[in-house]
Amino acid sequence: VRGVASFIVILLAAMNDGVVVLATVYERRGEIFTLASIGLNPTHIFSIFMAEAIILGFIGGGLGYILSFTIFRFLQVFNVNVPIDVKTSVYDAALVLFVAVASSAVAAMIPALKASAYATPSLRRKWKLEAERMGEEWFVDIPTKVSREKAGDFAQFLVERLREKELGLEVSVYDVSLKEEESEAGKTYVVRFTYGRGGGRPFTAYCRIVLEPYTKDFYRIKFSLSIRSPYGRFVNRYIHEVASFVRTIVLEWASLRVRVLTPVGREISRVIDLVKHYNPQLLILASRGAQFSLRDLKRSIRYAGLRVPAIEVVDMSGRSFEEIVADLRELVKKADIICIDSDDGVLSAALSLASILENKRVVTKVQNKYIETNLGKFVGIVG
Repeated sequence: VRGVASFIVILLAAMNDGVVVLATVYERRGEIFTLASIGLNPTHIFSIFMAEAIILGFIGGGLGYILSFTIFRFLQVFNVNVPIDVKTSVYDAALVLFVAVASSAVAAMIPALKASAYATPSLRRKWKLEAERMGEEWFVDIPTKVSREKAGDFAQFLVERLREKELGLEVSVYDVSLKEEESEAGKTYVVRFTYGRGGGRPFTAYCRIVLEPYTKDFYRIKFSLSIRSPYGRFVNRYIHEVASFVRTIVLEWASLRVRVLTPVGREISRVIDLVKHYNPQLLILASRGAQFSLRDLKRSIRYAGLRVPAIEVVDMSGRSFEEIVADLRELVKKADIICIDSDDGVLSAALSLASILENKRVVTKVQNKYIETNLGKFVGIVG
């Protein structure tokens, strides 16, 4: 096979490898989110799928070469004359493997790029430190955006993640605060914290993250810091360390998608179990009179070895049942998971009715398993 015919064969093989990798990307979307949430950046995810494609091409090319050589030798035993010259030199084998690996790698590039951007579509695939100095303060670009409706939840998420590092040994984060400021464009959220590192080259970074309206639908992040250290020549390394720390938190937020809605009374163990099972980005709690302590809930989540999501508490005390259902219908629209289990029967019933009216599926725990169902099919209501 020579000329255009050989090129067509290579093209078909490359397209086949590309389809296989693309199918793998779609099948492993959950795994991609998990990899992003534990700290892998888009470049890492891209490299994983490229490595798999290269291995696929190497194995496929090697097996194909060995199988073709074996078949021709087998046909010669039965005196079957095949007018093809089978080359078995080391050079020919290396050339076959190179073509197989190269075609597989080229075909896998687009699916691998799609995988790298799947969990974090608003982030660049490769992050480069871009810092500008004004006086003693450095301004660092964090290339991401947050939807306007999630800006407050994102600010709270930042604060919770920063406070998890307050008890660090070599690296610690302290003096964490969140302030909301009103402007004509909307609310602006300012998160301040101090990042400190001990050891051989200690330094302290006084940091500020500003989440401000950028467009009609999105907020942008402005990150600034000032460094205090006796080792001034390492300031760029210190800035990169702190900026990477902040970016990791932003990357984790981008990888988490689930928003959970559930009623709650005094008992918070069900809420902790929901956080453990779904690892939500946002936890919406419907309550009547805040019968539980939000501080105790966050502390219990941390003691369980879990990360605290952004938490929104909606107080529905003093409202009629019809008003509660109406308010819950609005909350149901923006929730991905709706759990109706709670120790507040009124709120559970109201949430069930709101879910039926919005034709949304709900989950309930049965024998230590969360079961998803559509309550509307039991009562014949759709809409």
